Amino acid sequence: MVDLGKPLRIRRPGDPLTGLDPADQIRTEMSPAGIHAGAAQLLLNGLSLPGDPLLLLALPRAPEDALREKLKRLNIDLLIYGWQGDRAVFPDLAAYLPRIAS
Repeated sequence: MVDLGKPLRIRRPGDPLTGLDPADQIRTEMSPAGIHAGAAQLLLNGLSLPGDPLLLLALPRAPEDALREKLKRLNIDLLIYGWQGDRAVFPDLAAYLPRIAS
């Protein structure tokens, strides 16, 4: 089971094993204020990371196109998740883990 209160530990492709962890936010609701708060937290947390950190915003469904485009311009990647019973599942997570997915 994924603990929605803890950061995901993902490394960018090509980063050494000692590479940086990304900044991430997992939101459980889709209100504009909640999404904005998650994006702001990502941007603030990303400032303390070296280089070009991977900024992941996990949401239960994709936001409207206009908001998705704004997040993209801020270099925030979306990770959409769903539920299987009481477990969160991240069907597109393999895209961020090519060494494991291949």
